[in-house]
Amino acid sequence: MEDGWWVRRAVLSVLLVVGIVTAVYAVVQVRSGSPDAEADDVAAPPTYAPSAEVSDGPLRLGEPLVAGRYGSPVDRPAGTMESFDIAMAAGVDHIEARVALTQDDVLVVRGDIELSTTTDVAEKAEFADRRTTKVVDGESRTGWFTDDFTLAELETLRAVEAEPDVRLDAAEYDGQLSVIGFDTLLERLVEVSQEQGRRIGLFVEPLEPAYFRSERTPIEGPLGQALRKARLTNDRERVTIESDDVSVLERLEVNLGDNVLTALVVNPGNPDLLTPAALEALPDTVDAVAVAIDSFLGQDAFALSDAVHAAGYALVVFPISFENDRLVSAFTEGPDPAGRGDLKGQVRALRLIGTDVILAEAPAEVIALNDELAAEEAASSAPAESPAEG
Repeated sequence: MEDGWWVRRAVLSVLLVVGIVTAVYAVVQVRSGSPDAEADDVAAPPTYAPSAEVSDGPLRLGEPLVAGRYGSPVDRPAGTMESFDIAMAAGVDHIEARVALTQDDVLVVRGDIELSTTTDVAEKAEFADRRTTKVVDGESRTGWFTDDFTLAELETLRAVEAEPDVRLDAAEYDGQLSVIGFDTLLERLVEVSQEQGRRIGLFVEPLEPAYFRSERTPIEGPLGQALRKARLTNDRERVTIESDDVSVLERLEVNLGDNVLTALVVNPGNPDLLTPAALEALPDTVDAVAVAIDSFLGQDAFALSDAVHAAGYALVVFPISFENDRLVSAFTEGPDPAGRGDLKGQVRALRLIGTDVILAEAPAEVIALNDELAAEEAASSAPAESPAEG
């Protein structure tokens, strides 16, 4: 790989803690030398600036990028074309998709390799005999699995909302929208990019690579073929591959080349992967770290952000949405998981700690709030006009 920031390019992730509003503001005041750290009215804090020794790199543009996580799942069931269309129409910088392998060794867009929670497969009499039990990632699971269906069969299924008690609007479209193939999504991504006159990027996570490698065929091959077919690998830094398995990222790095970024996913329960020593020890084939918010509860958000940036990675956080179920406790409002919380406060905190990419499940609202906060910061930092001399 090339020298400089291109070698240590990056992405993904950040964290918020219980009581982050108080904690973030307190740290900002200490860093900015505020003499009144306990004032009731806290002045708007300055925008985060990377450490001087950390050079900017991929996905580090000084302002957070916004990606539509599985499209816009607050509006339509996740992973459907309609969900992705809403996100792209809202102006996302990237879309994010999860993909699984089919019986005919192509890729389908789904959030899980087991289909019963996100489709109407259980209602299809013709597929009743496909219900089976498999061991996936060391866990016994019973249901209908993508690799027991051809893509043509999967496209006859209709999507359902996996969290109907939280995603009320999306659940209204249960049974109406088709399951789609990954090739179809990539064609649409290229088409919309051309229509809008801009380059929309892609985050993609191949699901259960160890399972497919042992039971069928490595998922990395069909993923690379699909990206090449859509000519997305020709564009530098347009595609970011995500996985919690470093070996998967290493294989795809070799297969696809330096134009494609890679991101190590850190799920809840693995905070040791975010220590400065662990980040520095990641192989050069890893370009980014993607971290779930819940991985950081009780942690120092600024310290974690600084560690990610100091190791040469961009900082990305997921998932971000307006429901209480998705917000950290400092931003929830009321006990209803589907109730609307303080999304603006959440986005403000992400900006404060230097988030580079926000993986948003309510992308239109996150984009609007991100722009609004940027304007507020610009206004608050603008020099005051001198009164006109008489």
